[in-house]
Amino acid sequence: MKYKITNIKRFIVFCTMAFVLLIHNVGLELNTLTEPTITQYKSITVESGDTLSTIANRYNYTNEDIDNIVKEIKTFNKLKSNKIYAGEDLIVPVKIYKTSVAQK
Repeated sequence: MKYKITNIKRFIVFCTMAFVLLIHNVGLELNTLTEPTITQYKSITVESGDTLSTIANRYNYTNEDIDNIVKEIKTFNKLKSNKIYAGEDLIVPVKIYKTSVAQK
């Protein structure tokens, strides 16, 4: 099936707008990937059903790899394994983007 462009000006405007939106969205994603982060530390009490991964996910507000945050939690709390227990107190890194702090 062949399509015929009936209004070339509208077509050019549409293509230009689509291109600008595409470039804008790609730019936003690139900024997110390279934006500097701040690490703050929070004392938490492990709840029933928590794992190191779920805790790392809960306090990670960036795109940082969860495995890296789990390693950081283990190192900071001197844990030799991934086993944690309800009621245990842990120090957890809270990762946020610097601009998140500036916006609040």
